[in-house]
Amino acid sequence: MVFFTCNACGTSVKKNQVENHTYQCRNCQSVSCMDCNKEFWGDEYKQHIKCITENEKYGGKDYKPKESSNKGEIKQAKWIEHINSTLTTKKISGPLSGLLQQITQYTNIPRKKSKFENFLANSLKVRNPRLISEAWEIFDQGKKVSII
Repeated sequence: MVFFTCNACGTSVKKNQVENHTYQCRNCQSVSCMDCNKEFWGDEYKQHIKCITENEKYGGKDYKPKESSNKGEIKQAKWIEHINSTLTTKKISGPLSGLLQQITQYTNIPRKKSKFENFLANSLKVRNPRLISEAWEIFDQGKKVSII
């Protein structure tokens, strides 16, 4: 969880509480990340989704990250690329196409079926199980084709 410090009053707040704090603290025009000490003006803090790790912060000047430490990021990037390529190659219409367009706006799309279903139900408020399973089948078929 990323914490920010208000540059006006010095209060530390979580990322999801920064907007509420700006309503309470009238002089709050910028916040600073507690981990990397970057300053964010206005709504810039919303783009701050990745920060330095504790090892980078406290590891000293000679710290070198392990090569295998970003394996999950590489898998997620391939999955997002797969989803985008699937959408461009398939002809889809109706409510499913609108749902798939909404899905592409997220960067944290789950790669497993049960988590994908929960993601659609909770994040996108999709309650139609048939629509959810159709969306998964489209991505899953494309994944099987790209592996073979």
